[in-house]
Amino acid sequence: MPPERPIVHVDLRADGTIARTGLTTGEHSLLVVHRPRVHTSEPAWTAYLARSVLLLPRVGPHHPWAPVVAWLRHLQQHLDHGGLVVGHREAEEPPEFAALRARALLHFLRDEQSAWVALASAHGRVQDTQAYLDYLHRVCGWDTAVQSISDAADAATARAVEAFQRTYNRAFRADIYEDGVIGEQTLGAVFEVAKAELVYWLELGGTSLDALRPYAGDLEWAVDPAYDGRPWTQLLALPAADRYDLAREPAGAGLYPIARQLPLPVADVPAPVRHVLEIRVLDEWGEPLPHLAYELTVAGETRFGETDEHGLLAEPMMPPGDIVLRLADGAPVLFHDLYQPRGVFPLAAGGEPPHDLEDEFHARDDDDDDDDDDDDETSDELGDDDDGWGALAEDGARAD
Repeated sequence: MPPERPIVHVDLRADGTIARTGLTTGEHSLLVVHRPRVHTSEPAWTAYLARSVLLLPRVGPHHPWAPVVAWLRHLQQHLDHGGLVVGHREAEEPPEFAALRARALLHFLRDEQSAWVALASAHGRVQDTQAYLDYLHRVCGWDTAVQSISDAADAATARAVEAFQRTYNRAFRADIYEDGVIGEQTLGAVFEVAKAELVYWLELGGTSLDALRPYAGDLEWAVDPAYDGRPWTQLLALPAADRYDLAREPAGAGLYPIARQLPLPVADVPAPVRHVLEIRVLDEWGEPLPHLAYELTVAGETRFGETDEHGLLAEPMMPPGDIVLRLADGAPVLFHDLYQPRGVFPLAAGGEPPHDLEDEFHARDDDDDDDDDDDDETSDELGDDDDGWGALAEDGARAD
């Protein structure tokens, strides 16, 4: 029976070398090499549209904020790890695309709005905005439907952009141009809305952007397409003690052939359900109540604000649930007839369109105008009410 070969375990270093094993010639040994491990996001979650460098949510099963949450939670739980944002590109794409993808995402995570808008203005495409407006419409209930993701600035896109600008102004209490043009103001609004959604993802995932720390020097890195060849941005968490040679050519050779990549647990990241809530507050005569302070509570989350000049309040990123609205006097508003949500999004599949209180009110007025008997009855009722109020006034005067 041949002698049993000894098994020797060794660790592969980040520089591609192994420690001394103590093995000698003339012996048959089994050498088990353990590769250093890194945690990484997977391509499907942060894939890009063709020739795009901006990462924004779009309709589909893979939401880009899910791996961001998983990545930051890992960094929060493993203080000996650092983060790295790696841009990838296809071989036929311009060489700068990999770096632009990593840089744009890093600007977004670092809340560098001006830098992100400048990059988006220089390198963004119409399809980026179209896909995001389509997402806001179909997932979040905004009135921003587009006909197709065509990368063409057509009339339907202009209408969707104008609707986005209008909803953004109301919900975020802003004052950008509502002109249907994708300019710097609108890109800044896109940044703010997408960032607000990411913040809610982070809160629900129990982490924050404070967990973001670089692996080495800076977070941004771009790799040669020979190591992947797909348009996506990779989020890596690496042990700080493992010093990979990121400067080795071709870019990626100092990491990918050496490290064993373990996927970040994206599956256990819950997706928040947050939408824009719009309510128009009218008095008993159907007139708007402008500039009225309010306290709005939905599912235990409370917001304070003031209605606009049309009596409209709009709050972004609200959770679903029962609505409690209190006006300046502290009395709760009853959502009967004239007091009810104008639109709570999204609608269930096949549901009714958002309730438009103004259209209903004016339609009721039109019906009354067409019915003379109703007018007579209404006049009689108002006359009786006037007599009643007058009698009460006289009684009050006599009492005094």
